[in-house]
Amino acid sequence: MEYRFRGQNFGSLHYDYIVREGDTVSGTASILNSSRYGKDGRTSNCTSAESGFIKRAIAWDDGSVSHEYELTSIDSDTRFAQDGDAGSLVFNHEKEWVGMLFAVDRCTNCAFVMPVFELVRDIEEMTGWTITLA
Repeated sequence: MEYRFRGQNFGSLHYDYIVREGDTVSGTASILNSSRYGKDGRTSNCTSAESGFIKRAIAWDDGSVSHEYELTSIDSDTRFAQDGDAGSLVFNHEKEWVGMLFAVDRCTNCAFVMPVFELVRDIEEMTGWTITLA
C-alpha cells in the first residue's frame, strides 16, 4: 500500500510526499511551523491544504469554547475534507503529525484541525498517562 501526495498537491513545492505501509511518523510539530499539509481521509482520500494561520472559535454544546485552526484546499476543484473524514491525522510535508481533522464547514469548504499538542495534552489529562511516538 502506498499513498502519494505529488508535487502539485503541495502547490509550488516540488516535493514527492510518499507514505508506505510500515513508515513511521517522524515526530510532531506545531501547525504554525508549516503552511502546507496533507491527510488521507476515509471519504476524500489523499488531499492537501494550506493554512492562513486563522484560528476559529468553536462553541461546543457544553458551553465551552476552543480555538482550532482552519485549513483550505490548495486545489480549488477539490475539498480538503468531506463528511466522513473526521479523525484523520494531518501531517506537514516533513511527515510530522500536526493535528487531527474534526470538522468541515460546508459553506466555506474549510476544515478544522485540532493541534496535536492540544490533543495530546487532553488525552494525558484525561488518562493520567503519557503519550509518546515510539
